Amino acid sequence: MDQNRKRKMNDEPIGGLCNVLTKATKFDYTFSIQNFSHHLEDTCERIKPPTFLIEWKNKSEWYLRIYPNGNKEELKEFLSGFLMLRSP
Repeated sequence: MDQNRKRKMNDEPIGGLCNVLTKATKFDYTFSIQNFSHHLEDTCERIKPPTFLIEWKNKSEWYLRIYPNGNKEELKEFLSGFLMLRSP
């Protein structure tokens, strides 16, 4: 199958869903949590690392939500982590 045909097939909606066109861009953000084993908060309690900026095209501000003992009772034996957009 030629390249143009592949691209057209990938751009078509599937099952009534909208098109999602992606282009990967890599960003690195590193932070550390001192004495992580001492941060075993209760279930649903989170650690609040600082926000960070991505200055590419439009500047955006992001933050992490980290729950060392899960963000729900049924996840209390797992770490839950979420990447959150603060402002576009």
